Amino acid sequence: MKSLKFHLISLAVIISILAGCAGSQLVTQKPIEIKLASFSTLYFMAEPNVAEDVTKEITQLEERVISKLKKKDLFKNVELGNVADSSAGTLQVKATISEIKKVSNTQRFFGGAFAGKASMLVEVAFIDVAAGKTIGSYSIQGKSGGTGVSGGTGEAIWKTGDAIVELISNNY
Repeated sequence: MKSLKFHLISLAVIISILAGCAGSQLVTQKPIEIKLASFSTLYFMAEPNVAEDVTKEITQLEERVISKLKKKDLFKNVELGNVADSSAGTLQVKATISEIKKVSNTQRFFGGAFAGKASMLVEVAFIDVAAGKTIGSYSIQGKSGGTGVSGGTGEAIWKTGDAIVELISNNY
């Protein structure tokens, strides 16, 4: 019985080491200078700064952020894209993908935890459109979990998007 208990504890430790944790990491470059509640309209866009094609990942990130922000109902308007005019009360949030590690569902299925973790690193800039200046900037890295058939690139994108929305909410 004692041997079985030891083996179960050992197995639990090994699984937790292989699994890792999904989540996100935030690094402040320049803290947001003013409360975001002073803006009535928020425009969000993502753009690549990587060599590989990330068109699909950009779409997923933008959809995730826009959807969650609209549900939170913090701003009068939440729009996708780049601001066309410099009207007062408008905030532009740009997320530039600077690193991405993709892990497909096929890799996850056949490789399990050994397929590695997917991750996405974005540089997020908050721009006061009327003033024409950056009021805050951050690096956010979303990571997938490392077990089972889940934990692919999609999870890393969701974690990144959730962290962006949380950052906006915390500075509202």
